[in-house]
Amino acid sequence: MLHQLPDTIRSTMQALVSGLLVILGDRLVGVYLGGSLTMGDFCEATSDVDFLVVMDGKLSQEDGLAVTQLHHELRRRFPDAARLEGDYAPREMLTAEGTTAPVPGCERGVFVPRVGEILLSADNIYNMREQGIACFGPEPQAVFPVVSGEHVRKSVRQFLAEVRGAAETAQEAACEFLNLLRSRLRPGDRHADD
Repeated sequence: MLHQLPDTIRSTMQALVSGLLVILGDRLVGVYLGGSLTMGDFCEATSDVDFLVVMDGKLSQEDGLAVTQLHHELRRRFPDAARLEGDYAPREMLTAEGTTAPVPGCERGVFVPRVGEILLSADNIYNMREQGIACFGPEPQAVFPVVSGEHVRKSVRQFLAEVRGAAETAQEAACEFLNLLRSRLRPGDRHADD
């Protein structure tokens, strides 16, 4: 599926993978694309490029400095690198229940070594497993756990409880709701126990 990506995004992701292999070596498990690129609503002019780096163990301080430099270099060389949005997650954090454990990430192409909140809820794990694109590493089904319908329902209930009142405008609330629906209500995608 990597060959079906726009050329500029494919080139950006190949450069990211090459740089991460130098930094992490055998610790790099995989680099996966998700979000609108895999869900059929990617807009080449405006959409983010959502990715997840899966690795054995956490990034060291030295790794973080090298990844910071890598993202800086990517932004200099590839215009689409400024659209990168993602997380650097240890493999052991990938559970069927999902996680909000803090990990480093990338915002608008800039590596953010500070610990933030990862948004790998059960529905995100499910979508990455079923629709994710492997830029490097095994296919998503070999890395991401099986997620049941009950895991997703629990995750959605938890998400709704946490964000109640968090939106400042009706438009923000509508966007949050539509994103939630988009991640869950996809033609042809059904959980085994739905």
